Amino acid sequence: MNRSLLLAMTLIGGAASATGLGPVDGAIKESKLLLDTRLRWEDVDQDPMAHDAEALTLRSRIGFETGKAWNTSLLAEGEFLWPLRTDYNSSTNGKTTYPLVADPESYEVNRLQLLNTSLPGTTITLGRQRITLDDQRFVGNVGWRQNEQTYDAIRVVNRSVTNLTVDVSYLDQVNRVYGKESIQGRYNGDSVLANVAYQLPVGKVTAFGYWLEFDPIAGVPAAARDSSQTYGMRFTGEKPLSRIKVGYAASYATQRAYRDNPLDFDNDYYLLELTGTYRQYSLGFGTEVLEGNGVKGFTTPLATLHKFQ
Repeated sequence: MNRSLLLAMTLIGGAASATGLGPVDGAIKESKLLLDTRLRWEDVDQDPMAHDAEALTLRSRIGFETGKAWNTSLLAEGEFLWPLRTDYNSSTNGKTTYPLVADPESYEVNRLQLLNTSLPGTTITLGRQRITLDDQRFVGNVGWRQNEQTYDAIRVVNRSVTNLTVDVSYLDQVNRVYGKESIQGRYNGDSVLANVAYQLPVGKVTAFGYWLEFDPIAGVPAAARDSSQTYGMRFTGEKPLSRIKVGYAASYATQRAYRDNPLDFDNDYYLLELTGTYRQYSLGFGTEVLEGNGVKGFTTPLATLHKFQ
């Protein structure tokens, strides 16, 4: 069992035995059911594949979230993904003559986490959890797919200073959309995400550093090659001008190899966006560049990629 999940369950048992069950009774009474079901159809026509893909899948997430005992709540959620029409390559069903639709049959723990708010202005989340940062260009849950991406991690978010948010996570496993039965369904390693944001009158300024270390996986060269250190800045905001609301965003980052990555690269990223909104209508202009050096391109392996591509 993953270290984060094991520690989470150990803390639950230790707290209950040390303090008694009174607060636990209150937390149970304040518990709520979690239920999320989605039916999804996707088809893919991809040259030169022999067949077109057609996938009809049903996904259900079922779980619960307790109230707080000793400033701590428990969330547990299972995910069940049933393929109803299987004319596609799910990455685990062996149908390699079809295009890839990464919605494999899957039955697994989606989230299992403890959330603690004992420290002033601070939330600590321990266990398997959902993490999304900023616009999910660098870190997201890939919610567009049926099996979302989650993280076995400890995350600390502090908002004790007005307008300042400090968000730091340590990850030892990434549970990817391909599912636990896929050879590329899990990325293991010691990774750190640091994201610090300050809200100004004209917008939000964010500084971030992401240190991703992924252990090598036989047959999946992208795993170790995606180990990287990325540093960047982001600025976003909006301002009303008469009846039009103007939104703006700018971001820059630089990325290099990290730890056991066998490649040598130093690539930059930048984004500029300007949008105008009038009632329900919006018009936007933007540019986004991910550099490459002929060996390795700027990569965001934890991103919600469909949102941008």
